[in-house]
Amino acid sequence: LLTRLGKVEVALPGGDAIGSRGLDFHIKGLQDLGAEAHSEHGYVIATAPHGLKGADISLNFPSVGATENIMTAAVLYGKEDVRVEQVAIPKLGQGEVRLRVGAALTCGTDVKVFRRGYHATMIKPPAVFGHEFAGVIEAIGEGVDSWQVGQRVVAANSAPCGECFYCSRALPELCEDLLFLNGAYAQTITI
Repeated sequence: LLTRLGKVEVALPGGDAIGSRGLDFHIKGLQDLGAEAHSEHGYVIATAPHGLKGADISLNFPSVGATENIMTAAVLYGKEDVRVEQVAIPKLGQGEVRLRVGAALTCGTDVKVFRRGYHATMIKPPAVFGHEFAGVIEAIGEGVDSWQVGQRVVAANSAPCGECFYCSRALPELCEDLLFLNGAYAQTITI
């Protein structure tokens, strides 16, 4: 809402069953995201003259969950329609790792997909956009023993299916059903 309108005024948060809510961490969170924010006459007033940016926001106390599992990402919705939004961070499955994206590139395929609004096999909107990236492993799922938190990695953005006619004949470079990985234009990506 702040990004769309440029300025918002929200009534100060009240208490609830778990106690009163401190105002300072709300304002600090907005400031970490690039907003100018302060309280005045019972309202939090925030402006974003230069837009908002992604940020790591750490709370020094347990959260009820609403702030812990989201990230900022660029989501492709269609032809020349990419929106920066808050999206859920996927839970790690067995054999998966989560990277903190350090760099994400834009290649010619990204430009074509942006202009067309889709790719027949690689990405179907709405979806987090981007497929070339590098980063640092920040979490490891069960069954992962050859990778470590803190390792710097670059991942391939596609892989052979391992099951089609060509893959079953040891010709993965001719795979008929490539598996694609998208989601590089985000704070984290799960592989």
